[in-house]
Amino acid sequence: MKRCSVILIAGGLLAGCVNMSAPSQQTAGTFQTQPTEQRQAKLETIKSWNASGAISVQQANQTPMIMRYDWHQYGPNSYRVDLAASLNLAAVTITGGPNRVTLQKGNEAPISAATPEQLMQKNLGWSLPIPSLWYWARGLPAPGGNQGVQYDHYGHMTSLNQNGWRVTLGNYQTVQGVDLPGVIELNRAHISAKIVVKNWQINH
Repeated sequence: MKRCSVILIAGGLLAGCVNMSAPSQQTAGTFQTQPTEQRQAKLETIKSWNASGAISVQQANQTPMIMRYDWHQYGPNSYRVDLAASLNLAAVTITGGPNRVTLQKGNEAPISAATPEQLMQKNLGWSLPIPSLWYWARGLPAPGGNQGVQYDHYGHMTSLNQNGWRVTLGNYQTVQGVDLPGVIELNRAHISAKIVVKNWQINH
């Protein structure tokens, strides 16, 4: 699937119409200060959501790829992520379920793998930690060891080091009574990504 990777890179070059600007930052005084444990307990009740916006991926010595995304999360192990560059070039859909992840480009036959990282790395030339993003997107640390967790005055998680990634969260917005990050930045050796959430919808 080298052709898919090439098209994605070309799409990144044409992605000027994909807007990476972050949503307007909510006025700090409108947030409610909560103990970390209380805030995290509320965030953990969020199991399903729709989120959309833009993502940029930068690999060492390469032109950044910028894409729109629509992310539908149906629980801890089920999701669908649609990626598309400007003019819908390089449209890719990643669908995850228990023990099975598939990637489909346009009308081509889907390709499967055991993990999303394995599938993305093989077919796109890069990967993001999808299972950990299930937690980070809600402003929670993923299970397992972590270092350098920091919180702001209101109890929002703002950064941590986990699973080989440096994670920075910002532009929190109150969505249906819960504060969720509007910008998620991921950094590790040779790759960085910025996820801008323009629209959050929590599904109950």
